Amino acid sequence: MINFYPGPSKIYPGIAKYFEEGLTSGLFSMNHRSTAFHEFYNSFKTTFRTYFNIPDDYEVSILSSATEAWEVINQSFSNQEFHHYFNGAFGKKWKDYNVLLNNKVNTHSFDYTEALNTSVIKNKEGIICLTHNETSNGTYINDSILIEIRTNNPNALIAIDSTSILGGFTFDFNNFDICFSSVQKCLGQPSGMGIIITSPKVKGFLNQSTTHYNDLGNILKNSEKSETTHTPNSSGIYTLYRTLQDINPLDEINKRTKLRFETLISTCIESNLSIVSPNKEICSPTVICINLDGRRFTEVENIALDHQIIIGKGYGVHKETSFRLANFPAHNDEDIKTLISFLKSL
Repeated sequence: MINFYPGPSKIYPGIAKYFEEGLTSGLFSMNHRSTAFHEFYNSFKTTFRTYFNIPDDYEVSILSSATEAWEVINQSFSNQEFHHYFNGAFGKKWKDYNVLLNNKVNTHSFDYTEALNTSVIKNKEGIICLTHNETSNGTYINDSILIEIRTNNPNALIAIDSTSILGGFTFDFNNFDICFSSVQKCLGQPSGMGIIITSPKVKGFLNQSTTHYNDLGNILKNSEKSETTHTPNSSGIYTLYRTLQDINPLDEINKRTKLRFETLISTCIESNLSIVSPNKEICSPTVICINLDGRRFTEVENIALDHQIIIGKGYGVHKETSFRLANFPAHNDEDIKTLISFLKSL
């Protein structure tokens, strides 16, 4: 079976080898406060920062998941005003949990068929929260929009949820101050770990005092010492570290993602399959959401299983009317050919 579920999804083929390396080396049982672990963790961060062309003064830290990042951010800036802009279920969830903390939250929803209107995002202060890639409807916010938001809001922090796009597409980290993701999507890893990347500007916005351990300030203090706040997922860190050493450069992956996206969209059009968001300019290159057009999901799922592939059910308001497909780097050319054959059969 080829897993095209939009996360957890297919993992890179080298994971078994990397895991064996970690077991043999003793890394997985290493004391996470030891000098040896500090050296390894620092090597991991250097490799990660280099691969993604992250500015040297940005910090790379480990979480349990991208979902945890919502809570970490919401709790760590409770003295600030939040501005949530979203067009789908995951952006709304981030906002909803922020409201539950009684933070000052400004809600701005926009239509999933239209690009985010930057004219309404000017001279904001506090934290601007954006869902970079909305997995529930297959849309994303491109660099040009992020540049405008950054330029028009010099006194705000820009925080983006890049859960389903980091590792599959290039973007400029200078356009935001907080970026978080999980490893089980474009990074092609087993689930169970998250990454949060932060600019030096973040420290000036943090709460002066905190009542919880998992505060971003505490996470950053530990990360700067090449440590984690919790006993880390050593196997997850190691397999990602080794993966980034072995896979193609991100620019090459970016080109392939774009090419496959164009091919998959063209196949859908030729097969009379409609995309959830009809605006191709804002369609995600990594998660494609397709309307069921009156069919039941189980019917389409069974056809997919006949082709030996796993697809994702719709999500949020599109749960009963769509299905979702991952276009992730771990999928090889033969996988994509099988996916195209499935789409044509519909």
